[in-house]
Amino acid sequence: MANSYKVIFREEFLDELLEIQEYLEGESFGRGKKFISRIYDFMMDIIERMPFMFQEYPYKITEDKIYRRAIFEIQYVIIYKVIVDEIFILKIYHTSRNPDNIQLD
Repeated sequence: MANSYKVIFREEFLDELLEIQEYLEGESFGRGKKFISRIYDFMMDIIERMPFMFQEYPYKITEDKIYRRAIFEIQYVIIYKVIVDEIFILKIYHTSRNPDNIQLD
């Protein structure tokens, strides 16, 4: 039987997601809302069910390999950590950003 994980969204992640939504809405009406729907489905259908299928986050290496990164639609990186039965969704950023400048904790 597969593990059951509780997904917890950090406030910083939600703020970043809102910024992305607002930007996309400014480009085309409805685009931001569709993006939110797709990314939510991705997190709940894939990350929640198989959190360790994604690569360890190379800028935050730990012995337990709890920090992971998932690439969403080529352009966005979702950073999360897995602790026991919880998945903490920490950050989302565009792939054009320098990951050296991303602060997780």
